[in-house]
Amino acid sequence: MNTTTTTTAYKVMGVNNDHDTCSCCGRTGLKRVVWLARVDVDGFVGTPEPVGTSCAAMLLRCTTTKVERLAVDADLERERQERNRVHEIGEARSVCNWIVESIGAQGQTSPLTQANGLKNVVERWAAAKYPNLIVTVRKAR
Repeated sequence: MNTTTTTTAYKVMGVNNDHDTCSCCGRTGLKRVVWLARVDVDGFVGTPEPVGTSCAAMLLRCTTTKVERLAVDADLERERQERNRVHEIGEARSVCNWIVESIGAQGQTSPLTQANGLKNVVERWAAAKYPNLIVTVRKAR
């Protein structure tokens, strides 16, 4: 006898407060939602949907604490990928990449992303991309 079982897999994409409604149960007034995307057998990731933490835990068959940890990990991974991504800015290429960093209140810097292009063009782009931060651009090593 041949039986086929279909299980739906989900990928946790992150957590935020952009929506207040669960797309699974319809509950409203949520403080934050977990963004889940369906993953098919070929590994294709579908469009992320906002789901409450309780529904996400049910769908992923784990605890809400684990769901929140997975969501935070997904957000951190996306930030890491953004920092390592090299943005091509303007038409002219530079022989080196530039690191765009934010400057904190005590003068410490933290990297935001990398870019390639003429330095003055990259500086204008960084100021527009991160309008609420004080940014600096330095040569990547």
